Amino acid sequence: MIRVRDRVADRLVSRQALSPAAAVAYQPQGRFERWLFGRLLQRRAVVEVAPGRYYLDAALYTAQNVAWERRATRVSFFGAITLSVLAMLFYRGGA
Repeated sequence: MIRVRDRVADRLVSRQALSPAAAVAYQPQGRFERWLFGRLLQRRAVVEVAPGRYYLDAALYTAQNVAWERRATRVSFFGAITLSVLAMLFYRGGA
């Protein structure tokens, strides 16, 4: 089972476009979806096999999402620590 994080991947998965043989015609709807689709094409998570026919490379898509989650977790952790340290440094006490 693949964990989908965005509309474009969700649409391709729902249409079973997960291999070159199962590629489907896809046209993004709206500006945000065009941006997201372009980003996935650039990262090669969505692959064009023929003009206008695309499929989702599920393994690469999942690997990219796992890497993003690792980075986001690390940044969030250090951000929380930094905020805690700043709060302790500027604490004046209420008494």
